[in-house]
Amino acid sequence: MTSTVKEIINQLEKRRQRLRSWVTQDSHPLVIDQVRDAHAALGAMAGILGEMAPAMSRLLVDAIDNEQRMQSLREEQKDLQGLLEDTRKQWRKISGELTILLWSHFVPSHDTWFDKFVSDWGQKVGVTIKVNAILLRRVSRFSMSLISRRRSFVTCLYI
Repeated sequence: MTSTVKEIINQLEKRRQRLRSWVTQDSHPLVIDQVRDAHAALGAMAGILGEMAPAMSRLLVDAIDNEQRMQSLREEQKDLQGLLEDTRKQWRKISGELTILLWSHFVPSHDTWFDKFVSDWGQKVGVTIKVNAILLRRVSRFSMSLISRRRSFVTCLYI
């Protein structure tokens, strides 16, 4: 049963009035004290409830707003997951050949690691990869020969 704040305050006030009706002139002083304390407690409860109602309303509105934001974020997350899946599916559809010109690293294990890395990646996405490892001093000569033959290429150097 949900009640509004005004309804609850009205019920508390009715109980306060009913308490007053219990006290008569011939009532025992202990009963009068107990009724007076209960009367004051009900009045205090009504006052506290009246003061708390605006804050509670704001908290409720904030909670509803937060829940709506969370729902919106959940929907965005689902959309992004769908987009990610679509991107992964498209990524898996890559095919063709890729030739990489790589300078022979001064640490031979790097070349071994890189060959395995690109081979695994190529198998994963469906691309045939060929790695040409040459000495560093031959990279510029090789690049110039490609330019003179008007072949397209991309040069990336990382150390």
